[in-house]
Amino acid sequence: MSDVPLSQVIEGSLGFFWPFTKKVPRLNGDPERGYVRRDGGWLLIETLDENVKKKYSQRKAEGAPEAIAALMPEKSALLLEVVGSGWTTRSGYRASSKRYRARTIIGDIPFDRLKSARVTGVEARFHGVSDWAGVSAAKESMTPGDDGRPKSWTLTLSATEAQNHKISHGREVVLSTTWRVDGDQDRRIASAPVTLACSSKRPRDIWDLLQPMLFVQDLLSLAWEGFVAAADGAADLHLSSADRGETSRPRLWNGALMVPLPGVAGPKSANEYPLFDLADLGGVPGLARWIRLCDGHPRAVGPVVNPYRFGPATAEVALKDVASGIEYWVKSNRPAAWANGKYMQALAGRVGNSFNAWVGNTEDWCRDFWNTYNMLKHEITYRVDPERVSDLVHSGRFLLAAALLNRVAGTKGPSRQIFRSHRTHSLGLRLRKRYH
Repeated sequence: MSDVPLSQVIEGSLGFFWPFTKKVPRLNGDPERGYVRRDGGWLLIETLDENVKKKYSQRKAEGAPEAIAALMPEKSALLLEVVGSGWTTRSGYRASSKRYRARTIIGDIPFDRLKSARVTGVEARFHGVSDWAGVSAAKESMTPGDDGRPKSWTLTLSATEAQNHKISHGREVVLSTTWRVDGDQDRRIASAPVTLACSSKRPRDIWDLLQPMLFVQDLLSLAWEGFVAAADGAADLHLSSADRGETSRPRLWNGALMVPLPGVAGPKSANEYPLFDLADLGGVPGLARWIRLCDGHPRAVGPVVNPYRFGPATAEVALKDVASGIEYWVKSNRPAAWANGKYMQALAGRVGNSFNAWVGNTEDWCRDFWNTYNMLKHEITYRVDPERVSDLVHSGRFLLAAALLNRVAGTKGPSRQIFRSHRTHSLGLRLRKRYH
């Protein structure tokens, strides 16, 4: 296996490329010659078009390949989540080209053993979330000297036992830790990230295993109020047999997990306490319940997590989005007794005392939120107070988030954590001053 980092390859490399669909690529066939480089959260593959006589209708009917096999000077790779982005036909003394975009690349591929472009496992590693997850591969200790000053410091790295829970369609979500040490003997660099994985005994399209991980990443981003990027990843390929000499899994890069979209900010500080932690949701079983909630009710979850994945909207648009999410969630819970009546009051009552104490006069807040929402929908001359609408957006989003997380936890623990958090303190002061 090559020791060249996958990140170095995607910053730009020449190579041979074999686009293919369904069947395993035959590397003894004629490849397309070209170049791959990262373009934001995607990989752009541009190859020379050596079949310039192909008609437009033929090219259009080809569609995007399922995957692209690649051989580069640094390593072999498999590119997945491929979309065709066109071709350029040039005349005269210029070369025609074809273009593809891919969101996933897996490095060091044994193509002679590859049975398909499917995978049985996808893994992502996150730094700075050990306390949130309640697991850590690192333990530190310090021994003081006679003068009270530190005499020695010890760091012990050891992987923790994996925690797993079944989700739908024969898949599992797995939480664990890993560690590695790099650098010279007198300048060691230790890394002990939390590892999140989704696995399946049956080989699947990568999206089937990637989507649950993106749901959990959205949960992390909600907890820190910013996009929590994965540091790196790995994958389990659909291979004909295991190589007993293999000591590591193929490394994975995925743009959705690792690269924020333009305008999307990360957490202000990983050292700040999050809004809630995994224990508040019931541990790894809570992750499985969150995944099921995201899969079954995207219209409720979207307004809560989308700002951290897709970026903030204007306050007016965001207010409509949050209001629609609350309306949907309350309606989807009928005929439960708590969901009868007005949407805002029903949800506020469901979340309970922690929200009531945080917002001040709940009835006044609910009335102001819904009246503002209706004015934005129906009155084209309505002039908004930017600060007030922004506060309504954030408080409404926290209310919906608390209700959803309470459902995941089966308790009101998440809402109590959210509304007593230092992250919501200043907003609560403004709301209580306004709705007293």
